[in-house]
Amino acid sequence: MLTPADKSFVDFRLFKDQNFVSGVLFIFIVGLVLYATRALIPTMLESLLDYPVATTGLSRHRPGAGTMIAMLIAGRLIGKVDLAL
Repeated sequence: MLTPADKSFVDFRLFKDQNFVSGVLFIFIVGLVLYATRALIPTMLESLLDYPVATTGLSRHRPGAGTMIAMLIAGRLIGKVDLAL
């Protein structure tokens, strides 16, 4: 009988697939870049460059809108991709 310790949340056999590993690595890098631009730049503008809060918000709304539009487009395109292996 399997105990909870024998069951892993992650199936490590997936990491033998080179396509899976490269995809996970790419998504990880994209996540790091998006985190830096969305979360850290406003803090830098306000604390280090002494921007007012309103100016910081106005300076960062265009990249946020661009990301939102890109996600909407990607959501529509993902239905057109064949995911069968």
